Amino acid sequence: MAIGYAASSLKKGSTPADVQKMDDFLNDNFPPQPAQRTAFSGQKHFWDSDQTIHRAPGWMASVKMASKRVIGTELVNEDNLKGFYMGDGATYIYRNGDEYLNVFPFWDWRKVPGITSYESDAPIPSPRTYGAHVRNETTFVGGVTDGSTGMTAMILNRDGAHACKSWVITDDFVLCLGAGIQTDSTLNLATSIDQRMKQGELAYWENNCWNPVNGTVTITGKAPRFYHDSTGYILMQPENCVAISEKRSGRWSDFMGSYIPQTVEGEVISLYIRHPKEVPATYQYLILPASSADRTATFRTDGIRVLRNDEAMQAVAAGNRFYVTAYQKGTIRLSDDITLAVQTPGIYMLSPGNGKLRIEASDPTHTQTSLSLTINDYDLKIMVPANQASGQSVSVTPVISAPLVKSISVASSISTGTLKG
Repeated sequence: MAIGYAASSLKKGSTPADVQKMDDFLNDNFPPQPAQRTAFSGQKHFWDSDQTIHRAPGWMASVKMASKRVIGTELVNEDNLKGFYMGDGATYIYRNGDEYLNVFPFWDWRKVPGITSYESDAPIPSPRTYGAHVRNETTFVGGVTDGSTGMTAMILNRDGAHACKSWVITDDFVLCLGAGIQTDSTLNLATSIDQRMKQGELAYWENNCWNPVNGTVTITGKAPRFYHDSTGYILMQPENCVAISEKRSGRWSDFMGSYIPQTVEGEVISLYIRHPKEVPATYQYLILPASSADRTATFRTDGIRVLRNDEAMQAVAAGNRFYVTAYQKGTIRLSDDITLAVQTPGIYMLSPGNGKLRIEASDPTHTQTSLSLTINDYDLKIMVPANQASGQSVSVTPVISAPLVKSISVASSISTGTLKG
């Protein structure tokens, strides 16, 4: 939004030609937009800042993570006093741009959208001292993309909580996966699906109709569907899910010290999953941005197959692509004719078509010079170009069907995930 305001401000005093360029930019990228791809449509993983951005014609999403390389949040001049969890996989969905406008006095800051954290009424930990407790103690944080779709993943290992979290983002949906969710604390863990200002009713699908949420509704042992403000939420496995629609009060000064301590009120909706403590927990849910209530109620999830969701691997088949995050070495059968054995942990996307197999790969640890796979009986070694920044996507199309070829070493071309029109 800031760049939009800047472009609008710069029009005053600019030449007619420059004003036209700024108008074209604003019309192309800010509401109301035409239902078509804009110059900034596509997906990009920012490997230096542990962040992924996806822009579809009618909406956008962002995922903010952190690692040993990147501190997930900062506190400067009493600004962001409660932002301790904002780099733990925060996932924001925008359609109009005002979804989270002025929500911060009313947020439960342990339930920033997309994160997995503790349920507690204790004060939010302070990021004031930039020591070990503000860092995510892992290097496995990254993303792979071909510029239009991709997979983002992270190991969460911070403040006593552990989880393997991944996101598959396309122009149609955001699939969120979690596995190995556990802690040695006596506190319970929860994963926040969303928390934003209320815009119309929050409703859940039951008995073939939409039922409004007033106050707090807890749904146990089911895979419910929810709808709010042109966004659908579909849980793909039975969960202990909490939906909230309520008025809240709060103060801006509680997280921004420059504000006066004045109480304000607002209406907020919240969706989150409570995780059992007995065994490492998992979650699987879909977000359908820019959707209708009818589409959310009737959306068929069988075209999005979660092949595996555990601490070793998260793998998804959707459309004509396979998305795989391998936290450890392992083998998975992607389809009747493709078996993938991963020797180098990383994030991979496989796209079969026209007798070829295109592979996007990335090293989320930023430490590897090559990535090794076996596809059926063929060994594939993907070389990371020496002039490429660590963590970028590498794109290869190996000829794995050539007769008698059993081992292939590919000097890879670079796919940086540039946003494409």
